[in-house]
Amino acid sequence: MSSDTTPLRQASDKAATVSLALTLVVLAMIGLLSYTSTQRFLANDRDINHSFAVVDTTRSVLSDLKDAETGQRGFLLTNDPQYLAPYQSGTASLQQHIEQLRLLVKGDAAQERRLETLETLSAEKLAELRQTIELQQSSNSAAALAEVRSNRGKDLMDQIRATTREMLSEERSQLGARTRSAEIAGERALLWVGGGFCIALMLVAVATGYVNKYLAERRSAEREVRAANAELEQRVEERTALLQEANKELEAFSYSVSHDLRAPLRHISGFADLLQKKSADQLDASSQRYIKTIRESAAHAGNLVDDLLTFSRMGRAEMRFSAANMEQIVEDVRRQMEIETEGRDIEWKIAPLPPVTGDPAMLRLVWQNLIGNAIKYSKTRERAVIEIRGETTPAETIFHIADNGVGFDMRYVDKLFGVFQRLHGKEEFEGTGIGLAQIRRIVSRHGGRAWAEGRLGEGATFSFSLPNTVKEN
Repeated sequence: MSSDTTPLRQASDKAATVSLALTLVVLAMIGLLSYTSTQRFLANDRDINHSFAVVDTTRSVLSDLKDAETGQRGFLLTNDPQYLAPYQSGTASLQQHIEQLRLLVKGDAAQERRLETLETLSAEKLAELRQTIELQQSSNSAAALAEVRSNRGKDLMDQIRATTREMLSEERSQLGARTRSAEIAGERALLWVGGGFCIALMLVAVATGYVNKYLAERRSAEREVRAANAELEQRVEERTALLQEANKELEAFSYSVSHDLRAPLRHISGFADLLQKKSADQLDASSQRYIKTIRESAAHAGNLVDDLLTFSRMGRAEMRFSAANMEQIVEDVRRQMEIETEGRDIEWKIAPLPPVTGDPAMLRLVWQNLIGNAIKYSKTRERAVIEIRGETTPAETIFHIADNGVGFDMRYVDKLFGVFQRLHGKEEFEGTGIGLAQIRRIVSRHGGRAWAEGRLGEGATFSFSLPNTVKEN
């Protein structure tokens, strides 16, 4: 090979290396910008969940007072003590809900003032209810009726309703602003990722062009070597055959870059894989490292884009409420996952599950994530035990799924339901960390709540509740 090809090869290698390095820089910038946008998105999501919690708890306070008043009226009309059950349950849970509401609005001066007013009115209302019940119990029905006719209780309830309306209106206003902010943050993240990867794709195409140019010059130089040195004929022919094969693959690679740009992330990974496998002996160690980083970053960014889209759509999808047979849904999901559990020793303990009203498709996704996690995180056990049960309370229906898997440290329970939050390394268990965030979003949109308990090395229990009265959010 003539000596003048050495500078050409160095120039081509340098150009290809610079293009790959620029691609890596672009991917790093995309990662940083995506991380920043995602953090803003998560912060807004936490604020949105907080507003949902304030709304739900405020409604619970009003519901408690209505239950107590219902029990009072039933007792005054019938003089039957069993009609006091709603009164007793309402008064029992009222203070707990007020304390929860106090923690939720802490730091919001306007809401704290409204809560103080609500607490005072609630105490007066309970006192009025208790007075009429005691009069009725002491056989003084006339005095109890006179107290009711005084309209003092009605006036108190009107003031309570007005105060709760103010609190709900304030939270709905904040919820709207936070939702809009979350949507903007998600759109910006997608814009940065999409635009950045288009630039990265163009840089990979430029690097491929330099490699092809280098190979063309290399073939020309080898033809000169064959003419000048007959003794190396066989050696040159072997090298030429190898180079021709590599050139065909690189030409096919270049064709794909030029004509198939609809899936840039997949192509970036594929092209980098081709360069690594077929040109490994022609690229230095730095270039090899760049290619590996591009493949890993492209795969991770692809998952990030898909998960952000899934999570964003989940928050905007239309809810279709109907009767949902939870026993049938759980059984269908379990059967669908029989392939994943083939060869494993799993003991299923599934108790009768109460039906609910909700979006069956979304609830199926909740169970797919929960059952899938139970199967996945118990795979280290010789005999896995997965228990599913449900219970119904006056206000909500609660479901639990427990396993004897690896469990988790309760110090990090607050991170469990966050987007892309993982308590176990992806080397141990596959996944992207979006499933539990989807569960909380779906359950919140039904007006329910989701939580978990666990102990490291001993297993975990995940629970969610759905209100007995439909509350679409």
